[in-house]
Amino acid sequence: MGAFINSQADNEICEALNKRFSDQVDPTDGRTYIAQLRDIFQNRENFLDGNHHLHRVFHRLAISVTGGARVPKTKNSRFRWLFLLRSNLPAAVRQAIKGQLTAILSPASETNPGWRR
Repeated sequence: MGAFINSQADNEICEALNKRFSDQVDPTDGRTYIAQLRDIFQNRENFLDGNHHLHRVFHRLAISVTGGARVPKTKNSRFRWLFLLRSNLPAAVRQAIKGQLTAILSPASETNPGWRR
C-alpha cells in the first residue's frame, strides 16, 4: 500500500490534469484548455463512454497539455498509475470518476463554474 503514497510522480499527474481542466489559455489556439476539452467531448468524441478505458483517458488528458511528454516522467511511476486505473479500481469508482468528469464537461458546467469549489 505504501506505493500509493503521494510522490513527485503524483504531483506531475496533478499538475497536468489541473492544467487540462483549467481556464488557462492554450497559446497554440487561443482557447482555454477546458474549452478545448469540452469541444472534443461534446462535438467530436465522448471519451468517457463504455468504449474508452480510464487508463487511456488519463493518458490522453495528461499528454495533451505536456507537448507530447509522458506523465509522469518516470516509467515505473507511470506504469504504477496506469496499472491502478486499469485493474485495481472497483467498477463503482470508475463510474463515479467518469460521472464527475462528464458533469464537468457538460454544457451546463460552462455557465456554472461552481464545480471547481
